[in-house]
Amino acid sequence: MGPEEEISSLQEALERGFSTEVHAYRSKSTYLEIAPRAISKASGMALVLKTCYGLNASNAMAFGDNYNDMDMLAAAGWGIAVANGREEVKVLAKEITQANIDDGVAQAIERYLL
Repeated sequence: MGPEEEISSLQEALERGFSTEVHAYRSKSTYLEIAPRAISKASGMALVLKTCYGLNASNAMAFGDNYNDMDMLAAAGWGIAVANGREEVKVLAKEITQANIDDGVAQAIERYLL
């Protein structure tokens, strides 16, 4: 956590020097999350789908709103962003549902899966 400018500088430095080892992404403009490159929501989704269901990510529907959801939405067959999500996230999504406060995820699940 820190001032937005400092977080930006740190993120850029990490991406320049350690892009093959770590993910450096923001969960807020003033928060920077750092994780091993091999671990992300996308890799977690892929592991659960493969291990438990014998499926791959192209068979999945995923929902997101923030920077740490971007890889997962891009990997999923049907990535859905909520309306109150970050613009960068919405650009990656195949669809934008209502805001989370308006039960956007539930609306999409009802529309497609129920």
